[in-house]
Amino acid sequence: MGGAITREKLQDIADRSGGELVAFVGQKQIASTFSDRGERFSFEQFSTNSRYLRIANTPYLAKVSTMTGIGDVTMTLVAMQSLAPLRRLQSGLWLSAFVISMLGVGVVAGVGHWTAMKITQPIEAVTQTAQQVIQTTDFRLRVGVRSGDEIGQLAIALNQLIQWAGTYTQALQQSEAELNKQVQERSRTL
Repeated sequence: MGGAITREKLQDIADRSGGELVAFVGQKQIASTFSDRGERFSFEQFSTNSRYLRIANTPYLAKVSTMTGIGDVTMTLVAMQSLAPLRRLQSGLWLSAFVISMLGVGVVAGVGHWTAMKITQPIEAVTQTAQQVIQTTDFRLRVGVRSGDEIGQLAIALNQLIQWAGTYTQALQQSEAELNKQVQERSRTL
C-alpha cells in the first residue's frame, strides 16, 4: 500500500482540490506536494484531528486521514488547505464592514444635523423676533409662520401676544398722553 502514491499523483489530486497533500506509510513520508519546495514533514507534526499549522509563513488547516491496508500497513494522508485566501477575504470583509459602518455613521450624522436644523431654525426665528420686540419695542414685528406644527402654533401665539402688547401699549400711551394733558390743564387752572 502506498507504492502507487507518487508526488505526481498527489500533485494531480491537489491541483483538482486546490490544496496540498502529504502521504505517510507508517511514520515515513512517501510523497508530498511540497517536495519541489524542499519541505519535509515528520509524522509527529500532525494529529488525528483537524489543526492549524504554519508552513513557510503560510497558515494551513490540516486534516489527517488514516487507512489500514493488507498486512496492517497503515497509510496516512494529510490534506492541507491554505488559509491565506480566507484571511485576505476576512480582511476585505472587515474593511468593507468598516467602510459601511463609517458611511452609516455619516448618514446618521447628516440626517441628525438636518433634523436638528429643521427643528432649531423655527425656534431661533421665534426667539429672535421676541428679543427684537423687547429691545426695540416695535410691535409691528411678526414671526413668519412656516408650518402648522407646534413651532407654527408657537409663532402664531407669539404674533398674537405681540399684537396685543402693541395694542395695550398704544392704549396705555394714549391714556398717559390724556392724563398728562389733564395734569397740564389743571396746573394752569391752579
